[in-house]
Amino acid sequence: MQIFINNKFYPEKAATIPAKDLSLLRGYGVFDFLKTYSGKPFQLQRHMRNFLISARMLKLKNIPKQSEIEQAVLKTIQRNREMDNMELRLILTGGVGKSSTETGNAHFIIIPNKITTYPQSYYEKGIVLKIEIVERPYPTIKHLAYMQNVFFLNNAKRQGAQEVLFISEKKEICECANSNFFFVKNGALYTAPPDRVYPGVTRELVLKIAKQNHIPVYEKPIFLKDLKKADEVFITSTTKEIMPIKEILDIWKFKNPFKISSFLHNKFQALL
Repeated sequence: MQIFINNKFYPEKAATIPAKDLSLLRGYGVFDFLKTYSGKPFQLQRHMRNFLISARMLKLKNIPKQSEIEQAVLKTIQRNREMDNMELRLILTGGVGKSSTETGNAHFIIIPNKITTYPQSYYEKGIVLKIEIVERPYPTIKHLAYMQNVFFLNNAKRQGAQEVLFISEKKEICECANSNFFFVKNGALYTAPPDRVYPGVTRELVLKIAKQNHIPVYEKPIFLKDLKKADEVFITSTTKEIMPIKEILDIWKFKNPFKISSFLHNKFQALL
């Protein structure tokens, strides 16, 4: 595996950044995550757009141009062509500043990995969510501070769930630890508004596919009580694509078949 750091490639064990980088000291920096299909980066322009928006919102220094990011992604794919397909994690760090709270020039990193796979049963029968009261700071930024996500996701897995659903103290549904959240009611699609969650690329495509196929879409505040009458629940992410939910741990179970989510997933896969 060859990892890209600041226009150079390094073997995995030799790929390093300074110990005083703010990404290590404070979890300050941004990332994005994309996949290749048939050796080509899927929705690269959308991922780069989101990546740069997050970087600018954190006011990182030495942000590469979009054309430079694109070339780096393509070079990374070429350097790791022993993998037929791969996942690519793009990172911009906070850099090394004059103190432990000041930014310096960002380090631009691309880490390739093998594709994450899930059992086919997850798509056919659905997965389980566990609820946690968590409101992520600055949810519209894909920042590196993932302490809550990692902690609660590992806790959920120990209890038999595969993902975590974050809600507020007022029981407003936000998003999942690694996914966006949707539910279906009377043939319409509901999801949290874009100022309350990270606007994931798969989420964006699902909304587009739904509108193209005359499925009503509502981006509005949604609450736990709204799920009582939900016909379907599903989540979206780069790795999971579109995955149905069969149960919210200790609260509700949802019936199979997952008509709308299966339809959307088929339409999504037609784009690959």
